[in-house]
This record gives sequence, C-alpha cells and structure tokens, in this order.
Amino acid sequence: ADLVDHAAADAELEARQIVGLRDRPLGVEDDAGAMGEHRQHLDALVLGGDQVVGGAPFNVARHLAAFMAPQLMITRVGTDRNGNLVRGEFERFAMSARGLQADPLEETGRVLVERGGADGHRFIILPDQAYDFIEVDAALEAVREVEPQAFYFGTLAQRGERSREALFVLLGASVATRFLDLNLRTGQCDRD
Repeated sequence: ADLVDHAAADAELEARQIVGLRDRPLGVEDDAGAMGEHRQHLDALVLGGDQVVGGAPFNVARHLAAFMAPQLMITRVGTDRNGNLVRGEFERFAMSARGLQADPLEETGRVLVERGGADGHRFIILPDQAYDFIEVDAALEAVREVEPQAFYFGTLAQRGERSREALFVLLGASVATRFLDLNLRTGQCDRD
C-alpha cells in the first residue's frame, strides 16, 4: 500500500525554496545533501492532513473485499507507525493479511505529491521501501494457500530486484490469468 503525502510534499517544496533548490525535482539532493531522500513510504493518500492507505493494488484488493470476493494482496510494510496503519486498514476492510509481510529494517512506503502546475499533481514514489524487498518464500506460501484465478500487479512491483524476483517466481508457479497495470512514471522505471 502507498501513502501519498501532500502535506510533506508542500513542506519539502517550501524548504527547498528556502535553501535554493526550488528548480530541482523533489527527492534530489544537492551536492551538500541539503534535502535527503531517506523518508518513509506508505501507500496512502493524505487528504486534509490525514493519511489514507491507497495505491492501485491496495484499492483493487479493498474493492474485492468490499464485494466479499476472495483476495490476497502480497506486500511488505515496515514495523513502524505507518505499517500499523496499513495493517489496521487490512483489518478494517476485512482483507486477507496472509500476504502482508513485516520488514524490521525498511520503512513502510510513502508517496510524496507535488501539487499544481499545468500538468497537475506529480507523485514522487520514494526508493528502497519495504515493498521493494518482498520475500519470495513467504509470498509463495501465501499464494499456494489460495490458488488464485488472477494476478494483478503493476510496474512498481518490479522496480526492486528482490520484489521483481518474487513476482516472477509467483507468476511462474501459477497458471492464473495475469493483469499488468502499467503506470510508467518518470524516474520509476527504465527500458529493462
């Protein structure tokens, strides 16, 4: 799941203006490292200062759960406050937590949003988040318990080497229909 943090993006933009980095993309450091990019990531949306768990895979799983359809979301969260928020949303929406992994080292993901402009909002998906390190054995065990009819996955599931490996193992172990939700954002994917 992802957190989209409008408030943090606005605060960072204001800070960047103060230190003279306004024209650089968010998350890019200057030579002195004035604005570090080691932040939390939680698949969520911040509306009026509130964090709401979200992200395309979470939203699909949540809607399936709302229709009382079987679902299993494979993701990884940190053992931090935002990870607790994600676990709480799984419980609140009666979503299966079989595929929810806890990472003691990496933080739960968070997305920053750069507001406005002629092109609308820009989402900054931070690197090296807990879901970039999905453990293949735990994911495979969870999937084997449910024998899925379909796999829904996106481009973000493939950006971390470990999560990409887990995805390929899962796809190779199943004859389920595959649905790739392409979301090609600048700086989030390469030609490979």
